Amino acid sequence: MSTNGTDMNFDDNAEAAPIAQKSRWEDYLDVFFSPADLFRRRGQDSLAVPLITLLVLATAFYYILLPAQSIVIRASMSGMTPEQAAKMPESMIGIMTLAGGLAVPIKYLINVTISAGILWVIARLFDTRPAFREMMIVTTYAGFIMLIAQIAGSLMVMIQGEANFDMMKASFGPLRFMDVKSMPGPLVGFLSRLDIFKLWEAVIWCIGFQVATGVTRSKAAIAAAATWMLWGLPGMLGGNAMKNTANFKIE
Repeated sequence: MSTNGTDMNFDDNAEAAPIAQKSRWEDYLDVFFSPADLFRRRGQDSLAVPLITLLVLATAFYYILLPAQSIVIRASMSGMTPEQAAKMPESMIGIMTLAGGLAVPIKYLINVTISAGILWVIARLFDTRPAFREMMIVTTYAGFIMLIAQIAGSLMVMIQGEANFDMMKASFGPLRFMDVKSMPGPLVGFLSRLDIFKLWEAVIWCIGFQVATGVTRSKAAIAAAATWMLWGLPGMLGGNAMKNTANFKIE
C-alpha cells in the first residue's frame, strides 16, 4: 500500500497493530463497524471480489424491490403533458422498470470509478502516490453504504405508495422536511447531498484515503470533503428534475 512515510493507522498517534485475517463476509460488516481495519487488511487484495459483489447485490435488490422502482419510474414521467401520458401504454412502463435494472451496475461502476479518480488526483496534490486500484478499493467498499441507502430508499417509497409519493420524503436528509416546490433547483440538488448515507460514504472515503496514503487525518478529511462537494455539482444541475417528483399524484 502506498505511503509517504507516515503512520498508516487512522489514529494519527496509534502504533501499528497486527492485521487480523478475516473472511470475505466479515469484510462487508467491517465497512460499517471497522473500516480502518478493513482497508489495512484488504488494501493490496483483488478489487474484483468486492466490486462484483457490490454490483450483483445492487442489481439484485433493484429487482427484489421492483414495486418501488415502478413508482419512481411513474414519478419521473410527471412532467409529461396529459396527451403524452395517454400515449404511454402500461406495458411500456413495465418494460422500462425491468430495463432499469440493467443500468444499476453501470451507475454504481461509474460512481465508484469517478470517486476513485477524484481521490487519486487529490492524493497527488498531497504529494502521495497511491495506485488508482487502491482508491478504487476505497470507493468500492464505501459503495456498500450507498447499497444500504438504495434499500432504505426503496422501502420508504413502498411505504408511501403511489397515491402520495414524494421522492423527498424517501430521502434521509433535510429535504425530507422541506417544501422543495418553492426552492431553486440548484439548492434542491445541493441539499440532496446532505443525506446521512452520502455523508457516511464520505466518512468511509476519509478513513480509506488516510490508510491508503498515510496522510494526516485532516488532509484525509479535506480529500473526502472535496470529493463530496464535487459530486454535488451534477445534483445542482439536475435539481429541477428532482422537484418534479415531489408531491407526485397518480391520476
